[in-house]
Amino acid sequence: AVSRSGPDPENGYVWTVSFLDDAERTWEKDLGDDFDFEIASTANLIGVDARAKIEVLREGTMKEIQLLNVTRGGGNDTKNDYFYLEFGGQITGKIFAASDPKTGECGDAVPEVQRISSRTVDTTASGGDAAVSPRTTFRLGYGRETTGYIYAANGGDCSVAGAKIEAELEALDAFYEVDVASSATLGSHECDWDVTFSTTAGNLDEL
Repeated sequence: AVSRSGPDPENGYVWTVSFLDDAERTWEKDLGDDFDFEIASTANLIGVDARAKIEVLREGTMKEIQLLNVTRGGGNDTKNDYFYLEFGGQITGKIFAASDPKTGECGDAVPEVQRISSRTVDTTASGGDAAVSPRTTFRLGYGRETTGYIYAANGGDCSVAGAKIEAELEALDAFYEVDVASSATLGSHECDWDVTFSTTAGNLDEL
């Protein structure tokens, strides 16, 4: 991100560059020697003793990873065990130690999956048909954001709308990356799209 302040009384400006992104959308480290920025030319700076310089305002830091280890004595019921975390005076809600309350087995967190479906009604008896209309469109909303229009049928090829759903959701500020799997019902052009929120943690609101 780049911001500019100025001019000062001598018509000078300051540009502040924040290095926010890397491959996982968060810059985790000190730039160090990876990026050796320098002023390439000041030939076009006009004025007495006009200069340009670069300085580091704050070094980046490595992301810290902490391991949470849950231990129990023998014979304890683990299915409803939970704990809280506190940081900076703020406390989380209940975090269940077992990801599967039925088995009590610990496991990794899983990303949320939501299903979008298109359905139709057989109207052949009244002169219609039994297929989703090629004119059927829908939009998806999350928070205050809304996608563009998405055609549902596409001649029965659900992957076309699946790719559109993926692109439209990733264009929203709320999501960085989603994965969409498509399945079709032949003849009726009905579709199911399973959206996996692979980079968004937690229990999400429904689209």
